[in-house]
Amino acid sequence: LDGRLVTGANGTVIDMAKSEFDVLEVFLTRANRLLTRAAISEAIGFTEDPESSRAVDIRIMRLRKKIETDPANPKFLRTVRGEGYIFSLPTGDGN
Repeated sequence: LDGRLVTGANGTVIDMAKSEFDVLEVFLTRANRLLTRAAISEAIGFTEDPESSRAVDIRIMRLRKKIETDPANPKFLRTVRGEGYIFSLPTGDGN
């Protein structure tokens, strides 16, 4: 993690939009904790309204496409239905 460039597990460099990077930074500093859309919105400077909630979802969808092997079945950035999202840091064994 350096600026907006992130190095993937296989050493590839992932370039991110600032908005995607901001969301990733929120999750990295709060890894393994459930974050509501409202908490994410607040952390990245959005106001809490229905549109900012959807904006968070869109950024998470884009982030998954960049960091997950299978974005439809995320391993790291998971949805907790009706609650929010949780980011699980990868372990040394590749999980």
